[in-house]
Amino acid sequence: MFDKKEINQNFLTRHSTDFNEETRLAMREARLISEGKIPSKTFHSVRDLLKDLNNDVDD
Repeated sequence: MFDKKEINQNFLTRHSTDFNEETRLAMREARLISEGKIPSKTFHSVRDLLKDLNNDVDD
C-alpha cells in the first residue's frame, strides 16, 4: 500500500514534464502552504480576493 506522500511524488514525477514552469511553481507554493512552511492568505470577501489576484497579473 502507498502512503499519500509517495503517491503525490509519483504523480509529480510521472507528469512533471506536462506542466509549464508557472504551474510547477504554483504546485510547489501550494505544497509549502499545506506544510505550513509559508503563510496562506485569507480574504474577507470575494472582492478582496479578486483585487489581490488582479494585482498579481503580469501585463
